[in-house]
Amino acid sequence: MGQVLNDLAFSPWLLSFSAMFFFSLSMAKRHVEALRACLKGRDAIKGRGYLPEDWPLTLGSGLASGSASVISILLFIALDARVPQAYTIQHASMVAPVAYSYGCRGSGS
Repeated sequence: MGQVLNDLAFSPWLLSFSAMFFFSLSMAKRHVEALRACLKGRDAIKGRGYLPEDWPLTLGSGLASGSASVISILLFIALDARVPQAYTIQHASMVAPVAYSYGCRGSGS
């Protein structure tokens, strides 16, 4: 919203980061649904277009897109970031480890 209001160009790095990060979160949600249905022995997930046996696919897609989001934010910081004076490079470099550790945490199921 701020980029539109200030008439700034969209960064492909930030767009790819946000797309991959939120896709990873949606895959995490679907993975938990599929795994729970599989553990309960259900044949289908009501109202969804995937089966309980699809949990390995949702796991792999979620991990891959989460890793891709971390790589894209690292590339953004390294190649294209115009860090405001209020931040230092130490603050900007903490984004990737925090995002990676959040993405790699267990599902708890």
